[in-house]
Amino acid sequence: MSKQQISNDNDDENNLLTDTFLIELTRGICFAGIPHAKERERQQNLLQSVQISKRLHIAVPSNGLNLHLNLNNSNIVPEQNEVHFQSDILFNGIPIRIKGQINILTLFGVAQFEKLLTIQRGYTTDILLNDCKIPMNSIEAERRERLHKRLCRIRETLLKL
Repeated sequence: MSKQQISNDNDDENNLLTDTFLIELTRGICFAGIPHAKERERQQNLLQSVQISKRLHIAVPSNGLNLHLNLNNSNIVPEQNEVHFQSDILFNGIPIRIKGQINILTLFGVAQFEKLLTIQRGYTTDILLNDCKIPMNSIEAERRERLHKRLCRIRETLLKL
C-alpha cells in the first residue's frame, strides 16, 4: 500500500468521524420493519428479525435515512427490554461498523458509527461488495454512467443506419 493510499484512507476516516451528518445519525433510530402494522406485531417482527433472520431494518427519523442491515452480532437483553446489534456496512464507500440498541417496547433506540480497523478494511469491503445488500452511491453512479454511455453509442449507431 502506497503512502498516498494510506494518507487517503486516513483522510476518509477523519472525514467520517467529523462529518456532521454522521454525528447527527447517532442521535436516534427506530425500527422500520412493517411500519403500518400494529405495535405488538412490530415488536414481534423486531425480535424475529434479530433472532431468526439476523437482519434489521432501521430508520433515522431526523434525516430520513433507511438502512437494511445484515447483523454481525445481536443480543436481546430481556431485563432492559432492549436489542443490542452490530453490523458492518459501506457508507459512501467507507467501511464502517454500526453499533446500536433498540427498545423492544417503544421500537426506538440509538446507534453510533465506528471506523473499522485498517487490517479489516480490505476483507470487509470485499465481503460487503460481494454481498451487494447495501447499494453504494459511487458504484451506482458509475454503473449508470456506463449504461448511459452505452445507450448513447447505440443511439449513434442507429442514427448512422
